[in-house]
Amino acid sequence: MSEKYENIGFKSTSDLLPNAKSNNNESEMSLQYRMARRFCDLYNSKVYSSPFVKCNKCNGSGKIAIVDEVYLNPVFVSCSCAKQRKCMDVLDSIGLAQFVVDMPSLEDLSCNEQWEKHCIGKMKDYLESESQKYWFFIGGQVGSGKTTKGVIILKQLIERYEDKSFYYFNWDTKYKDLEFNNEEAKASLRNKLLESDILYIDDFYRHQDFNISDMERRLGKEIIEYRDRNNKQTIITSELTLNEIIALDESTGSRIEKMCLKNKFTLNIGRDSNRNYRRRDSQDIL
Repeated sequence: MSEKYENIGFKSTSDLLPNAKSNNNESEMSLQYRMARRFCDLYNSKVYSSPFVKCNKCNGSGKIAIVDEVYLNPVFVSCSCAKQRKCMDVLDSIGLAQFVVDMPSLEDLSCNEQWEKHCIGKMKDYLESESQKYWFFIGGQVGSGKTTKGVIILKQLIERYEDKSFYYFNWDTKYKDLEFNNEEAKASLRNKLLESDILYIDDFYRHQDFNISDMERRLGKEIIEYRDRNNKQTIITSELTLNEIIALDESTGSRIEKMCLKNKFTLNIGRDSNRNYRRRDSQDIL
């Protein structure tokens, strides 16, 4: 029944039931049917608050109430917005929903310059591949949209794999939580980083004069090595190129390189201030 009705928008359930009680007018309908229809009409007319998904079909509830044609009871079917709603719920749970609201789609990314076209081409190749077997890495120029590109990939994977677990981790601001939180919090965070089916690590090894601490090196090695051995899909963005990560930590960097099929799913954006979207058109020189 859900497949039959999931793409239908309506305000009255009688529109959905052309065959139900076809030989009777409304005054002759059973009390059970009239009560069920009244419940459905009331439910479907109520507007539900949803900060991230607006839908005129279900008024924000994600479900549509209809009358079962056989048992004449109210039943709920998923609205056509359910997949998008579930995706946004996952993104909200990992702190990215608000970021995604104003984010362009893959099709809307700027592609006026050759390097931008190259980025989009590799992202599409990754999403069209058997991508759950491989990783994706984006590194290099500050302000070049690395996080946006990583989140676009993550969002499409969330929409594709409804049964998988996802986690977003900003390495630069959160990696010390693995060392200095209480034991319970550390164990919970470590489990998410190791066991999530799909992990997005943002700002990995954000450098200070191309140096990383021994603690950062040890934690990075633990996470990357475990996810490599257990074939856990991972997206990584960094202000460092992959070659620079390898120079800092060859063991960890070479594992990332291997899981990205070397250059196939690796984007190293060369440093050029003209590629910094945050600074474009920011200054007038007279």
